[in-house]
Amino acid sequence: MIGTSLAEYVFIRVCIVLLRLVTPVSFGLVAAYVAWWYDAPRWLHWMAVVPTWAMLYPIAECLFYLVVFVPWSRHLRRDTEHPPLRPRREREDLFRLCHENIPDADTYARVWFHGSEPAELRRDNVEDWILWAVFSANRSELDKHPEWREELAQYVKSFEEKIETTLPAGHNSHVKSIRLTLDEVNIVHRPLVWYMIVAHVDFLTFCALNLLGFTHYASPKWFTVFPFRPYTTFGNRSPSEVSYWHRPHRSLQKRPILFIHGLGIGLWAYIRFFFQLVRAEPEVGVLAVELMPISMRITASPVLRRDVMVATLRKILARHEFDNILLIAHSYGSIVAAHLLHAAARRSLSVNDDIDAQNDLRDGDVADVSPKIHSMLLIDPVAILLHLPTTASNFVYRNPRQANEYQLWYFASRDAGIANTLSRQFFWADNLLWKVDLQKDRIPGGAAVVLSERDQITPASDIWTYLTGRRTVGDASEEENGVLRWRSDGSVDDLDLEVLFERGLDHAQIFDDGRLHQVLCIAQRLMQNIKAPSYRD
Repeated sequence: MIGTSLAEYVFIRVCIVLLRLVTPVSFGLVAAYVAWWYDAPRWLHWMAVVPTWAMLYPIAECLFYLVVFVPWSRHLRRDTEHPPLRPRREREDLFRLCHENIPDADTYARVWFHGSEPAELRRDNVEDWILWAVFSANRSELDKHPEWREELAQYVKSFEEKIETTLPAGHNSHVKSIRLTLDEVNIVHRPLVWYMIVAHVDFLTFCALNLLGFTHYASPKWFTVFPFRPYTTFGNRSPSEVSYWHRPHRSLQKRPILFIHGLGIGLWAYIRFFFQLVRAEPEVGVLAVELMPISMRITASPVLRRDVMVATLRKILARHEFDNILLIAHSYGSIVAAHLLHAAARRSLSVNDDIDAQNDLRDGDVADVSPKIHSMLLIDPVAILLHLPTTASNFVYRNPRQANEYQLWYFASRDAGIANTLSRQFFWADNLLWKVDLQKDRIPGGAAVVLSERDQITPASDIWTYLTGRRTVGDASEEENGVLRWRSDGSVDDLDLEVLFERGLDHAQIFDDGRLHQVLCIAQRLMQNIKAPSYRD
């Protein structure tokens, strides 16, 4: 993630403008060439000096836009299939838990309703928002389920008490709320040349991980991901449709690692971390999964739904006999971590899910993955306090102003696959991680959370106060080398938890900063193994 300087602002804006000009300029060149070919006006005669072969790329750009991007983006904007509705008791408990953990009620209401003041809200506006948040529904479905009305009224009353306002009846047409899976999917086109850049970065990642001793396991459906990866075609095959990298585990004292990346360009952003990890712990095994729908690729299928993702990762872990693992998750990876911890709770299926994984679910072959997780390290987690509107607002709805915000806006949130993941496959109630989920009875080896002070996506300060129980983040006298550190000894809340608050860093900048060694030190502590089982390559 870049910074906020003027030079970085100019650089990122120029990059975005140039990329967005590629397709319209290509259409203009093709139109001019066709017009010149059919005896166009004199002012187009300069096309005579343009060789025919030079028009191949503009033609390819035009075809890519018309044949690939337009139908694909329409497909990604379709309405989603929401998970089955939770039982009423679960809905009520979740709503209560969320309302008990709101640091500022006015800000909470204001951000969920796109900046509208609490005094502007009307009862129907709040009902529409709660219908989405709790029932995954819109108002038209309320008439089909009259049994919801009494429960809905209960939630509205609780909301009124929280914001200390009695909502007038009616609907304010000027007030809009964030309803992530019902709102429009906002996509910005990328030219073909962008995917050539992605392919180049992917090849560099492939070379770097091979040098580090990793082996790639390709999806049997490799042809459903663009840019294609011909260098992985004849290698090892993944037991599921999720591709991944494997480094064999040979240590008898340390635990193996399951690494889950965040939104972005895939594993390239973590190469420096892997270099340091392999150098420090050459005997520790690593499984690094690749989530292609959130890695700036064109994919035939969306990101796997919760239970199918869990079944898929179980198969991968079983393939290499990885048990008692250290789970390291960055950003969106914390969502998958939440799914793994809650694996035994629910088992829903989607028509778009991996067929093999569906068969596993039907056959009862899916064991709970959570017992395999001995310890956990979360970096810039989005799953904690996800009920607050900050993450959704910053990533999906914010109009960028600074350089880092423009980088996030164009290269992440407006990418087609990522936009579809967040606006059609992201069900917040399934993705939450609470403090209780980090207790020793669920993660016996302990957990650690690394937060970035200037995180432009997550409410890092609120997460710090929630996890540590402190009212404020702290002052400079408590810092050491630019980091605030808090550690629970397990005597309170049955927690073995360490929380780091990195001063001056934005989301994901820890992987480019000199303080990355702190993350490595925490990982080394959490991977300590008392009795290590045998593993196979």
